Amino acid sequence: MPNILYNLQDSRVPKNMCEEDIMHVIDAGLYLNSPYPPMLGRKRGIDLIISFDFSSGDPFETVDVASRYAKTCKVPFPKINLEGTDDDCPKSLHIFEEKGKPTVIHIPLFNVDNCKDREGVKRERKEYATFQRPYRGMEKINHLADLAGQNVKVNKEAILKEIRKVARN
Repeated sequence: MPNILYNLQDSRVPKNMCEEDIMHVIDAGLYLNSPYPPMLGRKRGIDLIISFDFSSGDPFETVDVASRYAKTCKVPFPKINLEGTDDDCPKSLHIFEEKGKPTVIHIPLFNVDNCKDREGVKRERKEYATFQRPYRGMEKINHLADLAGQNVKVNKEAILKEIRKVARN
């Protein structure tokens, strides 16, 4: 895209953002389907990430790709151990932590707690596929908001426990 900052002379803007007439940008949502890159900058000092996965596919893809991104960029991120997880019927809360790195609380939208079982997860994923036409009316939007809300309610104490743990350190 054309770089609107090209040749700008302003000390508040990093010089390297003004040197090229074309700017190459990537939407964090398109790259990882979650905005991890801006959060993982070295100067951010992030201690806790609450990651909500809203995709209809692999519920661990975003956190796994974020882990690889962090490794490539040499920024702290916990090891994502997916051993024992069930992609087709995940739990509603997964905590990834490692000393000296941010704790990641990962919450898949469709899970065993709010969909009841493997078939419920499969049905919801099919109904709310990532690529589809816009919803007509509020029914589907409200249903998704309710599912996300249930995920927080059912895991409220675990989330608060992790927030307290990070705040103490």
